[in-house]
Amino acid sequence: MSSIRSRFTYLTTFAVIISVLATIMIFCFPVVRYISARTDDTLRLVCSEKQESLDNYFSSIEQSVDTVANYAQNDLTEEDDIDANISKTEKLFSTVAPNTKGTLTYYYRVAPEIADGEKGFWYQNSGMDGKVFQSSELTEIGKYDPDNISRVGWYYIPKATGEPVWIEPYFNENMGVRMISYVVPVYRGGEFFGVVGIDFSYDSLVANMEDIDEFDSGYAFLANRDGEIIYHRDLETGTQISDSVPAELLASAEDGNDSVIRYTYKGIEKRAASAELGNDMKLVVTIDESEASEGLDRLLSIVLVSAGILVLVFVFITSWLVKHITRPLSDLTAAAAAFDAGDYNVELKYDTNDEIGILTHAFMQMRDHIVSQIGSLNTIAYKDALTSVRNKSAMDDYMAQIDAQIDSCTGEKRPHFAICMLDCNNLKEINDTYGHDKGDLYLKASCRLICEVFRHSAVFRAGGDEFVAVMQNADYESRNEVCRTFDARAAETDRDGAAPWERISIARGLAVYDPQTDTCAADVLKRADAEMYEYKKHMKGNHTEA
Repeated sequence: MSSIRSRFTYLTTFAVIISVLATIMIFCFPVVRYISARTDDTLRLVCSEKQESLDNYFSSIEQSVDTVANYAQNDLTEEDDIDANISKTEKLFSTVAPNTKGTLTYYYRVAPEIADGEKGFWYQNSGMDGKVFQSSELTEIGKYDPDNISRVGWYYIPKATGEPVWIEPYFNENMGVRMISYVVPVYRGGEFFGVVGIDFSYDSLVANMEDIDEFDSGYAFLANRDGEIIYHRDLETGTQISDSVPAELLASAEDGNDSVIRYTYKGIEKRAASAELGNDMKLVVTIDESEASEGLDRLLSIVLVSAGILVLVFVFITSWLVKHITRPLSDLTAAAAAFDAGDYNVELKYDTNDEIGILTHAFMQMRDHIVSQIGSLNTIAYKDALTSVRNKSAMDDYMAQIDAQIDSCTGEKRPHFAICMLDCNNLKEINDTYGHDKGDLYLKASCRLICEVFRHSAVFRAGGDEFVAVMQNADYESRNEVCRTFDARAAETDRDGAAPWERISIARGLAVYDPQTDTCAADVLKRADAEMYEYKKHMKGNHTEA
């Protein structure tokens, strides 16, 4: 008899060898190189377009401020009226600022030591359409320390540098917003006279940086000339850019090199292109390496059609053989997997006298025998013989299922449950005084009351005189009410029972799962057990007082 395994092995091996060798030799290597090069070109193009967009954005701000500053400075002479100079500059700025995208505030401030006080103007965007500005009260420059960037950095930094300056993202405490400023110092007769500047919203820069449609995983970030982050979706402002990209990427930007660099960030393979902006800021555009190779799969599907022609004849010849030979083997494999997973209702119908037929018949006999044995064992293993509720073994399995949910879920998906530990009082006295048969009646009555009250909960006999109710769903939501109901019912039976074994007295302790402190269901059970013993002490105290 020819072996099914031999026939399948010979045919499959031949097909795989021919297909794999043909695909590797003809298609794989050139396709990979082509896709990678095309992705690099796209990445460079995106970086170049983003560079142009940001340069235009920053240049428009620089041009506006430089124009106003030059006008103010050229209009100054030693004899000029300062107020007249401010008025003319204010008029020009009111025309320029509304046409400068992203302007949040604009201002012209004269040095307090020259103006003998606070002179100049400060306008804030009214927030209507971005083109309406309202005059605001001037900040008292001398009131703050020169090192207080959030209050007066816009004044002291350009004064100290003596040249136009970009003040990187900072929180302006005068307005309560995060912003970026471009400020130009103004001089009269070679001496510092004041500053002209525009503040624009940090959010407008973020919106410009996040606008990358070509790649799903792509994003851009910006650093200053010293390599400190100005904007990054994951890193804080001021962080060294070398924390996220290799140093050669920044060197590439400074040299005007359009190389694409591969690197690893937070365990993810990435590739990036960089460029230097007109104001010396460094722009980096990066994408995940996994997305960069997505096009490879699409192109390979086209290329593999050609490879498929080479094996088409083989497929037609062997397809009907493989279909008939492997179907019963596949069915048997699937049945074995289902059986291993706990599904014992599998059915197989294969009556031939070959290897698979013999194996199928043996498998079905084994299944019938195991199903019969499991049914008997489950009844013995998981059911308490006295009370008919689930026993300690069943409780351990149930707790393990809850632990699996705790380990695999986070946030609101974590299980919501509470555990009520219940201990039947007076069992030993009833056993010693009236016999174990009466003790059994007491336990059955106690269990019956527990099941009636905790009717939506899983109830287990944990051993001896102890029961456990795992409260979920409806019982969990109304757990306190359920416990009060149980206490009342137990007190009623304890009061009205005719015989000692009919007077139910049960101490109980309730604990609610807290994901902050509980690592598993056993932690909750331990707290419930402690609460139960406190409750038992309370009951004994009340009994003694009575």
